[in-house]
Amino acid sequence: MTLKDYLDQKGLSTYAFAKEMSEVGREVNQSVVWRWCAGKQRPDWTTVPYITKATGGKVTALDDGLYATQRECFAAGLAIPKHYKVFRCRYVKEK
Repeated sequence: MTLKDYLDQKGLSTYAFAKEMSEVGREVNQSVVWRWCAGKQRPDWTTVPYITKATGGKVTALDDGLYATQRECFAAGLAIPKHYKVFRCRYVKEK
């Protein structure tokens, strides 16, 4: 599930989600959350665990495409699920 889908499903604004992020220990601005949802910016890999925590595990690094390259996945200590494959040096979910 993408972060945008999660916010839409829960009826949360980007401002409300930024507040939830601060409650789990990561201060972010509402405009940053908007850029994540719009695909204009990806969160820093150290921020992604806080996104997962704030969403109760609904949005993960690979499901939202927040980590796309093998290098980023390994740097974050993420295991690559078996249903992902490498495509142009990026991990994508197989259909």
